[in-house]
Amino acid sequence: MGYRALTANYARAAVATALCLTVLFCGCNRANQDASSIRIGVPSGAGGLLVHYLVHHVDADNLIRSFNYEIFSLEDCCAAISQFALLSLAVDAAILCPTAAAELVAKDSRFWEVGPVLANSVVIVTRDPEKVRKVGIAQHREYQVSIARKAFGEGVEILPISPMALGVAYESGQVDAAIVDIEDSTNLTGHKIQVGGFLEYVETYVLVVRQNIPDLGWLLSAFTAAAIELNNTKTLQSAIDGYSRVTTTGNEADIWKQQSGIVFLPIVASCNCDPR
Repeated sequence: MGYRALTANYARAAVATALCLTVLFCGCNRANQDASSIRIGVPSGAGGLLVHYLVHHVDADNLIRSFNYEIFSLEDCCAAISQFALLSLAVDAAILCPTAAAELVAKDSRFWEVGPVLANSVVIVTRDPEKVRKVGIAQHREYQVSIARKAFGEGVEILPISPMALGVAYESGQVDAAIVDIEDSTNLTGHKIQVGGFLEYVETYVLVVRQNIPDLGWLLSAFTAAAIELNNTKTLQSAIDGYSRVTTTGNEADIWKQQSGIVFLPIVASCNCDPR
């Protein structure tokens, strides 16, 4: 299935989902909950951009004006400290890689994996695609192991590395290729290869929430609105301009789409969420 068709299907399903979730979740004992603030744990890169845009730009038909969002930086969403932040209830929701999300919900029934929010937000960077012996991947991202093997063969050596050090490992020649977040790839030299060429559709980030989070229906509606808006190239560029840690050129959105095929996914409630 192509990216446009995939996004269209998600958007259609999201319309019905947002309406249902608003009814299910928004009327649940709101008076007994602290609705003044919702803390969202976010990684760096495209996952962080999604939440940054949601917090600062999404109106969602006034759905999110009744309370405040706070961004809690997780840096490496798959690190143990990120799971600790959720387990200790320091955050109410978080954007996590699929592996970390699955581990968290299996470990603690207080959390739900709502569903994917980003696909194809990573890219392969290599100096020479024909001479790859070692591939650096972000640690604990199991899906990247499959990408590396499909791209460079079963015999390739795979080195899990902290996402913060992955770019340095690549530039210093410790690895011949690296699978990195599309934002982090901007300043790395070499060939940029879409992961979709090896696995057509790769879910790279999912949303996890704790039970009894205030106004969950509103939050999910906001995520849906943000995803639909960010799939527009002009809107994505504006979001990148406001989020990037470096000076932008105005062409980043086109580059992101060309090099990674990134897709922002509206919430379609693939979780078995108990509305109580």
